[in-house]
Amino acid sequence: MRKPPPPALDRRGALRVASERTKVPAYSADWTLERGKCRTPRCACRWAMTRVTLDFRPVAIERYAATECVRCGKVRRRVPVPPLHNRRGYQTVAVTAILPASVTRWFSRGRWHRDGDDALTVAECSLADLDEAARAHRKLADRVSAVKARRVALKAERERVAGVEMRDLLARLAAHDAERAEAEAEAERRAA
Repeated sequence: MRKPPPPALDRRGALRVASERTKVPAYSADWTLERGKCRTPRCACRWAMTRVTLDFRPVAIERYAATECVRCGKVRRRVPVPPLHNRRGYQTVAVTAILPASVTRWFSRGRWHRDGDDALTVAECSLADLDEAARAHRKLADRVSAVKARRVALKAERERVAGVEMRDLLARLAAHDAERAEAEAEAERRAA
């Protein structure tokens, strides 16, 4: 015999379940809930909350948002990214952060090997966790941009030095061609 589905949640129960699922205390959250039917057949929940996913791996932070069922977590649809907190500073959406992790790749015995993972997913983040991740991302992005700037400067210096060397070489070749032309002209005058 099948277990009957859990009873439907009212708004207060949905707020409580959202706080339990996200591990954010109810006193520090002001969840924005939406009405709507869950897509899971046996879930009787009619409330959805917005989950924002922040990807800190690329140079610019990428942001995605989707609504998900409060009870079972089934994703309903993609939505525009809302603000993460309200005017009073309370968290209004659930947040998932994708952080860069350490991955080591090496070539051995004729093939590439890999140890570790390139992403670390933190499913339930608070605003403090996001602040710390943003600071680390900014520090890493500054370091990467400094390395790129050094590479561009070195390339420009190499091109400048190569240009100077090429001009000197062309000047020497032109002088050599002029001396050769004078020598040929002098040889023709002597022969005539």
